[in-house]
Amino acid sequence: MRLRLETARLLMYRLGWLIDHGRPTALDASLAKIWLGECFVRSGLDAVQLQQRIRLHGRRAVRRAAGSARRGAATRRLAASGGP
Repeated sequence: MRLRLETARLLMYRLGWLIDHGRPTALDASLAKIWLGECFVRSGLDAVQLQQRIRLHGRRAVRRAAGSARRGAATRRLAASGGP
């Protein structure tokens, strides 16, 4: 969800910069509009799935799964970078 938020923010900043400098913005505005809609829908679906998991398994199990996912992602990044 964080990645979608940051990319949407950057698109909006870019669009604002283009408008401030008098550049053509039709394509960029369309791309931002499509991407923001996709981000809102995906983030909403993620939130619903998270709430369902919490109801089904409890908060502790969801936190434990999120922690192991973060550790797994860190391990994959370390392996990809050729680290120890």
